[in-house]
Amino acid sequence: MPLPKAYPLKVETVGDHIRAVRLRRGLEQSEVAEILGVSKETVWNWENHRNAPLVHQCRRSSHSSATIHIRNLLR
Repeated sequence: MPLPKAYPLKVETVGDHIRAVRLRRGLEQSEVAEILGVSKETVWNWENHRNAPLVHQCRRSSHSSATIHIRNLLR
């Protein structure tokens, strides 16, 4: 199956990882935002290298029962 058009050419940053996993799982930014407890704009900013997740966001997400965790995105 071909990768989505928006898939990053190089997966180097946290934002690239988030986008890559999101697209592979067929999720919208708003769905990832809801799972992680952040706004859609925050996910957009991560994916577009405006900023990166803060440590407290990673901790909060890694302890939730969500199916997608920032910690897992970095693997």
